[in-house]
Amino acid sequence: MLANIKQFVKARREALIFSGNIRSCLKRSLFRFFYWIKKNQQDIILVIGVVLVCLLSFAVGYITAKYQEKIPLKIEQGGSYFYSSEYVII
Repeated sequence: MLANIKQFVKARREALIFSGNIRSCLKRSLFRFFYWIKKNQQDIILVIGVVLVCLLSFAVGYITAKYQEKIPLKIEQGGSYFYSSEYVII
């Protein structure tokens, strides 16, 4: 019985140590991530600004092209070119 209790306590202690290592590793990783963000803050803001300008210009172009009045193409007479896989007759 005493051996079972010692084994349980030992396993529990190892689990706590392991979880503590995970926590410290996560804290260290988050610290590094936030430090990297703070160090490169101007570059990150520049990239975000360029992406937003690109998306905005695409959206404006898409909206204006969508509502433009388009004249349908009419083909009244065939062209003077005859295309073949081997040669072109003009």
